[in-house]
Amino acid sequence: MFSLSRLTAGLLALTMFFALFGTAHAQIGLSTTVGAAAEEEIDTQALTSPEAVDALVSRLSDEEVRSLLLDQLNATAAASGADAGGADFREFFYHATVGAFSSTLEGLLVLPRAVQGQIGSIQIFTQNQGGDGWLWLWGSVLGATVIGLLLEWPTNRLVLRALPKLEYTEQPSLRESVTFLGRRIVREVLGVFVFFVFATIALNQILDGSLLPLASAILFYLIMIPRLTFYAARFLLAPSMPDFRLVHTDDGTARFLTIHLVGLAITVGLVSVLMRFNAFNGLAIGELRIGFWLDLIFRIYFVWIIWRSWDGLVQMMRGVDAEAVTPFEDWVARAYPAFGITVVLAMVWVISMLISYDAPQLLAGRPDVTTLALLLMAPAFDTLIRSLVHHLTPPMKGEGPVAEKAFEATKASYKRIGRILVFGLVLVLIARTWGLDREVLASETAVGTVVGAFFDVSFIIAFGYLAYEVATLVINRKLADEMTAQGLTAEAASAGEIGGTGGTRLSTVLPLLLVVLQTTIVVVFGLIALSELGIDTTPLLAGAGILGLAIGFGAQKLVTDVVSGAFFLIDDAFRMGEYVEMGDTKGTVEKISIRSMQLRHHRGPVFTVPYGEIQFLKNYSRDWGIMKLPFLFPFDTDPERVRKIFKKIGQELLEHPDLGDYFIEPFKSQGVVGIDEVGMLIRGKFTAKPGKQFEMRKAIYNKVHAALDAAGIPFARREVRVALPDGVKVDELTEDQKQSIAAAATEAAQAANAGTEVPSGDTR
Repeated sequence: MFSLSRLTAGLLALTMFFALFGTAHAQIGLSTTVGAAAEEEIDTQALTSPEAVDALVSRLSDEEVRSLLLDQLNATAAASGADAGGADFREFFYHATVGAFSSTLEGLLVLPRAVQGQIGSIQIFTQNQGGDGWLWLWGSVLGATVIGLLLEWPTNRLVLRALPKLEYTEQPSLRESVTFLGRRIVREVLGVFVFFVFATIALNQILDGSLLPLASAILFYLIMIPRLTFYAARFLLAPSMPDFRLVHTDDGTARFLTIHLVGLAITVGLVSVLMRFNAFNGLAIGELRIGFWLDLIFRIYFVWIIWRSWDGLVQMMRGVDAEAVTPFEDWVARAYPAFGITVVLAMVWVISMLISYDAPQLLAGRPDVTTLALLLMAPAFDTLIRSLVHHLTPPMKGEGPVAEKAFEATKASYKRIGRILVFGLVLVLIARTWGLDREVLASETAVGTVVGAFFDVSFIIAFGYLAYEVATLVINRKLADEMTAQGLTAEAASAGEIGGTGGTRLSTVLPLLLVVLQTTIVVVFGLIALSELGIDTTPLLAGAGILGLAIGFGAQKLVTDVVSGAFFLIDDAFRMGEYVEMGDTKGTVEKISIRSMQLRHHRGPVFTVPYGEIQFLKNYSRDWGIMKLPFLFPFDTDPERVRKIFKKIGQELLEHPDLGDYFIEPFKSQGVVGIDEVGMLIRGKFTAKPGKQFEMRKAIYNKVHAALDAAGIPFARREVRVALPDGVKVDELTEDQKQSIAAAATEAAQAANAGTEVPSGDTR
């Protein structure tokens, strides 16, 4: 059977031949077959002998040979890549499941051999270094430690004297607490640095040769790192100074965590030193699996610490102001200890998988411990964010419930933005801790693909959520500023009378703009995340287009409503809080959506009106409102005298401290506008800003009544007179006759009132 590799080699040789010696002869001889060969598909599977290959090549030009060779090479590379990619994913799946389980099981079963191996490692050290080796190792570390401490002590004294003494109140502020604790930890870290430098110099002077790296590891991992851990824990938890504590927890939890965090640091240091000790004695890292058992002890110790301080950790996550915690934040706080235990156990799986990959060297810098520290520092990060938000949030603008609600919403948005920034920072630090640079994340291996996809999608979600929160924050702050400047509240709008003033045009459009922006951000970043996961989003976009087309044909009424609403908003026909009327429907604009609007009637019912149903719209709250007040006087009343009284009342109200600014035109008389059988109708009129005319009307009625009473001008009263027959006196009437006459008079008065009622709401 003629193999594909032989065919490829033969085609490559022929191509080089034509390239070296020219193609003129081939082009002349094969001019009649080029077109046919180009049009037909070449079946390479039929090439079963060298003669078939020669026959095929004799019919092809050099360009066709090059094209055929390129197609075969591409197909071979694609098949090899597909096989390699599939094998890579299968390998990753194996190490993530069976391999990790086998590695863990092997570590558990190898304990007797590990103990014997560790004893053998100690014996090797004793044989190579002699009995004096142990003395030189620990004696040099002890001597260097003493020298370092002796030089650290005067350094701390000098720094303490150089810093001015700070005085604090009984309950120090966050700034005072951070200043005090920060100065203390800087002084302590500086002292540890001095200690480490001089202790290292002393070690180099005492030891020379092979024991120096091992002694330096003991000094670094078992002395310096636990001390730094203690100072960091004391900075955050302040176990002996609760007033300065940066994270919110009780004294017992603070002392417990401070002690056992140092214990964790010592445990990690023992693992690191023991691994270096075994390597120093010629044993491969991980060969004895001692690190597995020490690491398992570390994990169990960590889980025990979380279990013992469960309530204290929940208290940390809730923070100082537990009443302001949202239900979701409370759920996160209660789930945080369980999350910590899950992370600790997940690191066991990661380590077992790396051992299964035969890559224990990746754990040399203990990136798993750094990852644990970053993930479990959430209470400190969250406390820092809440404290910064509390001190850096701009002060509340204006007064009232709208301003207070906007202020609280702004603080909540700042907290969420700070948390998502910290989340992104933690992801970057974890990636650097594990050495996941751009080349690793962009590799075509299974691990690179999975890890790269995880980090890419995480960053996309983080950026999308950040954009979502920023857009919400900016628009809500602007909306609150608009409503606060206008003095609007939802309660005032629903409790107002007909013709109340509305919001600005911007306060009406911003809620719709916010919904559009939020939807756009979610859709765009969702599609980007799906694309990063390898999902083709083209069918989704095509499906959305088809769905939109179907909606356009099947829901023409919906399209009409949306388009009509857009034009109503462009025309500025109504705003939030305005009182409008559309035929038999009227009320205050309470809510606006893309398709419809909701009106709150002044008696309570809510009407939902699609924009497409609006034929005309009457707005009672735009620019100004006119109020006309009718008064009925007897025929003998002097209209000029009434005009002067009304004018005086109007001037007095213009100077009123609360109502004067709401007048556009003062209250004045319009003269006699009608006469009936009772008296003459004199009407007063004023023009005011919308929403205030009803309050002003009450004040005018009170003043008119008091002024007319002082001037002795009565209002006309409707009377019913009963005419008795000649010669009949009232005293001569019986009780039954009097009751009959009274009933007839009452009926006549009611009929008269029903037929000649004065129109109090006349707007002519």
